[in-house]
Amino acid sequence: MTLDKLHFCALARALAACLAGVLSCSQTAHAELQYGLGLGVGYTDNVLRDRSEIDETIGIASIDAAWLEHTKRLDADVTVNLSYFDYLDETVDSEWYGTADGVIILGLVPERFTWIFQDTFGQVQADPFQPSTPETRENLNYFTTGPDIVLRFGASTYLQIFGRYSTVDYEQSLLDAERTGGGFVLGRRLSGLGELTLTGLAEDVTFDDLPDQDFERQHVFLGYDVRGSRTEFRSELGYTWLELESGRRGGALANIAISRRVSPSSSLTLSFGTRFTDASESMRGGAVRVGRGGEITASADPFENRWAGLSWDYTGNRTNFVIGVSWQDEDYEQQSEFDRTRLVYEARLTRSFTPTMEAGIRATRTDEEFDTTQFEADETQVAVDVNWRLGRAFGLTLTVDHTTRNAVGELGEFDENRAYLMLTYRPRGGSFELMRP
Repeated sequence: MTLDKLHFCALARALAACLAGVLSCSQTAHAELQYGLGLGVGYTDNVLRDRSEIDETIGIASIDAAWLEHTKRLDADVTVNLSYFDYLDETVDSEWYGTADGVIILGLVPERFTWIFQDTFGQVQADPFQPSTPETRENLNYFTTGPDIVLRFGASTYLQIFGRYSTVDYEQSLLDAERTGGGFVLGRRLSGLGELTLTGLAEDVTFDDLPDQDFERQHVFLGYDVRGSRTEFRSELGYTWLELESGRRGGALANIAISRRVSPSSSLTLSFGTRFTDASESMRGGAVRVGRGGEITASADPFENRWAGLSWDYTGNRTNFVIGVSWQDEDYEQQSEFDRTRLVYEARLTRSFTPTMEAGIRATRTDEEFDTTQFEADETQVAVDVNWRLGRAFGLTLTVDHTTRNAVGELGEFDENRAYLMLTYRPRGGSFELMRP
């Protein structure tokens, strides 16, 4: 699929979903739509993130939108956070950066027969050994549709049978694929707020240009979700079978997430697990997302992903503080040169100084080690954000950040300073989030 066509398809779906949200909000009280628009300018002193240190001026247009709706015939959850970066000195090609993810479920026969549409747009890294730049990352779009049939046995037990057809389109890499599959969910709502499920799923992945990379995958797992007054617990435990050209193998599937409100103003979240996944599913969220989306490796090869993460969130009257650490280990089935372990440390502090001014500081440190090549790299980014409210809807945002990367053999080492100044419009208030590399 060509670049222009890929961009058009992804953005058309995202914007169509937001337009549908705007129209539906005027017809029902069950919908919630928030959106913001931004227009601004940016500057970097090292756009290629290498020793050439070429500076670049950037024109920016951005959209930040969320639509939630739940009615008898429509369920929608759409989030769009995209920025268009126009590199005015033409050192690199202009690009879309950010994510768009939406799920729309139409109730053809409410609570009995539904049809799902899901689309996810984001970035992957074509060369994982290099820093993320417009020349090393590319866009990926993952579209899914299919029917769900729900059979109910009494008030608490149900059987959901579903089929899915998906297309995966890369901007440049010859990794476009079709995915077909189906499965079932047998569930029972327990007394209180808990639910127990048994899920079976089979999927066939066929690549347009790489037939020797086709694979099949089956999952079977038990799920248990419960929500209390202060604690939320979600678990999936089961097994995965993976059928490749080189043979068949299997492994454990586990996904555990625990969130605990330790005080009225703070909460702890712990997650860990393991599963067989791939690049497109990882971008959609089937695996833990450690770091930014552009750091997912573009590959046809499925891999075993193990992860763990812990974060603490404090929210006071005028202050918000988040600190977290996450670990991820990737073991590829055939492309062992991509095997890696990553540690990410993140901290963010935001403070409202006046009713019209808010400032914050963010810091992220990523340590990365490739197992078979013995390549190591660490990247640190520190950023300062200042937001001024110019009225009920308009605002001004200034962001300044510094990024540095060190690596074995000096491969991909760089220092970069960036600055962005954005005029934002958000009619329902709230802060505007600019998606940036």
